[in-house]
Amino acid sequence: MSGSTNQFQETRARSLTKTVSWRCCAVLNSFTILTVSTTSRPLTNAIAMNITGFFVFYLFERFWNQIGWGRVPVAAKRTETRMQEPVPAESSSSR
Repeated sequence: MSGSTNQFQETRARSLTKTVSWRCCAVLNSFTILTVSTTSRPLTNAIAMNITGFFVFYLFERFWNQIGWGRVPVAAKRTETRMQEPVPAESSSSR
């Protein structure tokens, strides 16, 4: 752990990119297990895919944690949202 407590929010583009790239990794993992498989037992293959998928996902997330693209600091996001909020209309009680 780096000890950093910086909070961030992911942009939609980052989330979509991570989603698509993860599905590619998961399909590749499944394909590899089923191609290299030494057994014809479906349960054994399913267990192998889940165990290797666990480690592949861990490495995938560690890799993406090193990429800063698509991260927005929470404080900056809040400020940006405040700037876009509509200004309340003047009260009509001053008549």
